[in-house]
Amino acid sequence: MRGGRSRRYGSIAGWVALMSVVLVLGWGLYMATTADVIAVSPATTLQVRQVEARQEEFPSMRAVQHLERRGPFSQRSFRYVIRSTVPREQILRAALESWATDVQVAFVATESNAPLTVGPSTIRQLKTSKAPGHDFGRKALKVLAMMAREIDTADFWVYVDDDTFVVTPNMEALVGDTFSPEKPLYGGCAFTDRPVPLISSGGGMVFSRATLMALRPHVEDEDHACSWHNDAVYQMTGDQAISECMKAVGIAAEHIHGFNQLSLLDITAVPRTVGSCSVDWRPKGYQCNPAVSRMITARMGPMEMKEMHYFVMHMFSPHDLMPRPQWAIEPSNVTGTPPASLLLMREPPFSSSRFAYSILTTKDHHYARLEPQLRTWGASANVAFVVTDDVDENAAALGRQYSTKLLSLGESGRHDLGRKTMRGVVEMCSHVADFYMLVDDDCFVFIPALEAYVSSRFRPSEPLYLGAALTHLKQPFISGGGGVILSSKTLAAICANVNSSASKPGASACHPDNPSVWTKPGDTAIMDCVLEVGHSATHDDGFHPLRLSDMVDYSPAETSCDVWWIPKSQHCRPPTSISLTSHYTPADRFAWYHFVATRLVVERSASFKDPPIGAWKKRKPAPIPRKLP
Repeated sequence: MRGGRSRRYGSIAGWVALMSVVLVLGWGLYMATTADVIAVSPATTLQVRQVEARQEEFPSMRAVQHLERRGPFSQRSFRYVIRSTVPREQILRAALESWATDVQVAFVATESNAPLTVGPSTIRQLKTSKAPGHDFGRKALKVLAMMAREIDTADFWVYVDDDTFVVTPNMEALVGDTFSPEKPLYGGCAFTDRPVPLISSGGGMVFSRATLMALRPHVEDEDHACSWHNDAVYQMTGDQAISECMKAVGIAAEHIHGFNQLSLLDITAVPRTVGSCSVDWRPKGYQCNPAVSRMITARMGPMEMKEMHYFVMHMFSPHDLMPRPQWAIEPSNVTGTPPASLLLMREPPFSSSRFAYSILTTKDHHYARLEPQLRTWGASANVAFVVTDDVDENAAALGRQYSTKLLSLGESGRHDLGRKTMRGVVEMCSHVADFYMLVDDDCFVFIPALEAYVSSRFRPSEPLYLGAALTHLKQPFISGGGGVILSSKTLAAICANVNSSASKPGASACHPDNPSVWTKPGDTAIMDCVLEVGHSATHDDGFHPLRLSDMVDYSPAETSCDVWWIPKSQHCRPPTSISLTSHYTPADRFAWYHFVATRLVVERSASFKDPPIGAWKKRKPAPIPRKLP
């Protein structure tokens, strides 16, 4: 660290001056203002942005660091066109405020010519139809004509619907590296079972400069299939009109795995569900195929776009900061199930440390919450047991299905959360691990990131009571909603305390049979026990006690950010770049988050250089004192 270097070179006046400044400001403020969290080249995609430290709460808390991927992701140039309509302004703005902020949007095709203001930017809108819901074919060909007029401004043009999310690093890196702008390309999610194979605009279309050059001579010819003046196109859908145009100029549809015309929630579902996968305009070969790891596009709603933009551009797993194998895209006209080489997965072990997990639930949530947990992140983790209030035959069958134990350790509902939680902690004493995690049944755990991150920053032989610390309270403690991690050292101290107080449980804050423990919330019961054995809380911003969708939306109205137990200074702050948990996760998000955690691969920029392995380990959060000064 810098302090060490200054002592080593104490004779140098510059280092002496620097050291004096560090001593004055204090270590906590220094940690909050340092920018070299990750030793990377200035040309890399990892750019560190300064974010206000939480000094108003406690000066020793480290600042929230935000990383973001920045292009260029290809040596080729791209321009984007979004098809929308006036009544859909909300979803259009979500697109423009999320993935479109990272690319050059040429224009929005709608029913208005009025410029659209989004933040500091003004987006050009071009009127391509008279009213919503009419002449889709004419509107699509008019967009192609406009692209052809501006053909020299880009190598590739991407045409998407307003509810299509684009993973821009993957779009530009994979398309730009695989295809040549000098050769015809009409690519995307192709339906080759049709008499005239077409690309679904819902998943996005990509055109090369050569393709637009081929159709440009025909856009004003009223009798040509590529002309929006042709009366025959008025009764066509936009996809059909474009496919007929491509047929007329002799360009075939190119199916590219990664373009998805279905909802993200459907293509990441485990197992595959019916939902929007069963639609009459899709061939059966496409029914709910899984999303490939290098996903390029998918359909989603406004809030889903904001969450996905965070995952794609701002969230990093520790594995993303290390060299990884190079995987190649496999473009093909063959539709159906993607090749296995494109279905990648991060598999355990994610670190050399051993982790054991315990999930706290209740009978009413066994299938609504617990089952999605065990099916997704729990499948990649060592879930030692589940703490619940009733284990009937259905619950036992659920445990057998996912190879874990369900233990009835408390009363039904929320009557004795403190006792039930501490019984779960004591049950951990019979399991061997380096780190132990207790988590609620509505919390998603990003297992690969959490295990790699925690094991590299902390030692099991040292005291550790880790999570999202609520420091505005008189006695800081870890919020149970975002998960609580104990080292084997801390758990051993708790187990010894419980054993020594077996004859007088009322004298121990750790003993589950202490009547004063019963009525406490689970997280405060753990806090009192940890303090009694002489350990203290350690805060890390990667544990999120709030719903992730609220944290990525910086101006929510009525959201889970507005809760009495979190101060306004912490409401709805952007999540840190290395997310470890997300509380209040809806059940339909679990499979999607699991895809992001274990399967999604986001391309690096063309100029990216791998940072030294382990460079991201530099900063260790300071423990939080038991009492505020």
